[in-house]
Amino acid sequence: MIKNERIRMWVNRIVAFLAGALILFIFLQSTVVSVTEDRNKELVKQLDEIRYEPGRLLNEGKTYFEKNEYDNAKGILNTLFGKHPVSEETAQGKTLYAKIEKLQEEMDKKWEAAVKSIREEWTKKMVTQLKKKLETEREDLIKNMDSNLDKEWEKVKDGIRKEWEKQI
Repeated sequence: MIKNERIRMWVNRIVAFLAGALILFIFLQSTVVSVTEDRNKELVKQLDEIRYEPGRLLNEGKTYFEKNEYDNAKGILNTLFGKHPVSEETAQGKTLYAKIEKLQEEMDKKWEAAVKSIREEWTKKMVTQLKKKLETEREDLIKNMDSNLDKEWEKVKDGIRKEWEKQI
């Protein structure tokens, strides 16, 4: 009996220790996770405030404008308009956006005016290149005519022999 009681006592102690440890783990886990999640949400909010700060967005749009990357500039300005519709930067951004639109319209008109002559020039260059390539291929074919004929003969010789034998 004594041996059995000692084992039961140790088992009870181990079970109690494990239960206490489990309760402590769950408590600490929920507390730490809760605090971490709250801090993470706060940091994400701060990052969004920095990332979408109106002055920063306007400056980024201006930078793209100066690099003639108008589509990127318009994308940034659209973000500015969506995030801060009534800011001073939005008013400046709309002016910049209008400039971009005007420049793009002018470029489209210039392109339409120039496209015919550009295509003609391109066509002449391509014709010259294709003629040169065709001439080179033709010369190679003539140079290697015997070799090419021998290769082709080897491919078809057996079939021609069978047809010839049928005729005899």
